Amino acid sequence: MDKTLVACNLRSAPGSPVAFWALIAFAFVLLLAPQNYIPALAPLRIALLAAAVSIAAHILNRLKAKRPIIELEPAIVTLFYFLCWTILTIPFSQWPGGSVAFLMELYLKTVIVFILLTQVLDTPDRLMRLTSALVLMAIPMAGTTVSNFMAGAYAVDGNRVAGYLAGLTENPNDMALMLNLLLPLAIALAIDADKRLPKLIYFAVSVLIVLGVISTFSRGGFLTLITIGLCYGWSMKKYLSQFLLPVIVIFGIGGASLLPDDYINRISTITSIESDETGSAQVRLHDMKSAMKHAITHPLIGSGVGMNELTMNDIRGETWTEIHNVYLQILLELGAPGLILYLMLLKRAFGATRCATTEGQPHPLAPLKRGLRISLIAFCVAALFHPVAYHFYFYIIAGIAFAAGRISTTAAFGADNV
Repeated sequence: MDKTLVACNLRSAPGSPVAFWALIAFAFVLLLAPQNYIPALAPLRIALLAAAVSIAAHILNRLKAKRPIIELEPAIVTLFYFLCWTILTIPFSQWPGGSVAFLMELYLKTVIVFILLTQVLDTPDRLMRLTSALVLMAIPMAGTTVSNFMAGAYAVDGNRVAGYLAGLTENPNDMALMLNLLLPLAIALAIDADKRLPKLIYFAVSVLIVLGVISTFSRGGFLTLITIGLCYGWSMKKYLSQFLLPVIVIFGIGGASLLPDDYINRISTITSIESDETGSAQVRLHDMKSAMKHAITHPLIGSGVGMNELTMNDIRGETWTEIHNVYLQILLELGAPGLILYLMLLKRAFGATRCATTEGQPHPLAPLKRGLRISLIAFCVAALFHPVAYHFYFYIIAGIAFAAGRISTTAAFGADNV
């Protein structure tokens, strides 16, 4: 970026570059899972190795600089309160041992990565580098999904395209969620780019991501995609001239007419749930109603973290399927206090994306912070259809958002050291 941000309250020099690049490596392994394509990497536990290197380098750097290992900002404190509540509810869990295992195997890892993002991303350059890396990682994910659709490589119910072979994206619904969270960041980078080539690359990636989301045939993905479009349209309405807006509408209608009939039929079940021949829409609606009734009668202490499947089995019989709604998932497992703390964390993430002006001019991080805000809105919509309350999806975007909020008031462009 060829822009300058005047330093304000600069607290310290950049942290460990080793911690930063190890964090990039972890993100690469998390999203692209090279060990699934190169089996020789599997025994090396490269994700764990990258995370361990980042943690160790960060701690050593902070100790050397005589700074706190973790700066207890309000977002971190809120997260700690939420984590403490999950731990306090374990004795009341339907399966305490299962809740402990769930915390150790999934959620604590998510928390650690979230904290690393908020602490290691301490300069504008690092923030932009990580965001660019994540967006570019969407190319193989979206490209594989589109390629599988074109080749007829179906894996779910015999008529849903296979995703990318990685933990966060193998399922087509999860793929749609991941791509939708990265789409606003790709658009933000395209808008913010000063040179023509990067701008074209990021816009091309944005188009590829949209095609990838459509290829998943995900109804939740479709609604989230529409939400992203409306948010960007609203945020940039003053730039849409009377000529440009009709052109966009015409191309949008034309593009919709090219969508496969099977896709149109599946999306139409959003407004006509009973017409879903697979029965999944009807089952999920029934599950959400049942979960809400149960939560009303158990408002304080739920079934324990990670145990909503057991609760749903008790409510509607043993199907061993999760409730596909983040808010109900937390309400069932942690009760109203857990949901309130989670919503507080979400609210703080939105607060971190507010854009102030610098001497009357738009803030240099404004495009990225707008993209992060829209990604958070996208997650809020997608959360209505996904059982991912403790997974990396939200926490990656929120971690970057909190880092961006702090950097925008404490660091300077052009003074980075990576």
